[in-house]
Amino acid sequence: MCTSIRVLCAASIAALAFPFTVVAQDDIEVRTAGVELGVAALEFHIAANESLAGTRRGEILVRDLQNLRTQIDLFRAGVDGGRPPLEVARRYARVDQAHRLVRRDVQGMNDLLGPSLAAKARRLERAFLTLDNLMRSY
Repeated sequence: MCTSIRVLCAASIAALAFPFTVVAQDDIEVRTAGVELGVAALEFHIAANESLAGTRRGEILVRDLQNLRTQIDLFRAGVDGGRPPLEVARRYARVDQAHRLVRRDVQGMNDLLGPSLAAKARRLERAFLTLDNLMRSY
């Protein structure tokens, strides 16, 4: 009798703890991906500002990168602050929208980017796709 109660208690505790562990792991992965996206956006923003300042398309890209960085910061604040999943999803939707503008800008100016900026754009794209994949199951 004592053994079956211990087993039942241990199984109940494990069943209750497992979902929380999964959510915590998801939060860590989302948080890490958000940091990586923020770093990639910052590096691309600085490089674009230095290289493309003074051109019409460059100014648009720099403005859109600043907006993307703002949305990433708001998203990360929501994740770090433990906001409800629906709120985090809303914040992510704004990151996605801002990223689409940056992606459009980059596609329209491949001739101006050069190898270094193109590499930073690819890094930003990879970081975004990592976060996007995680958010699909968040």
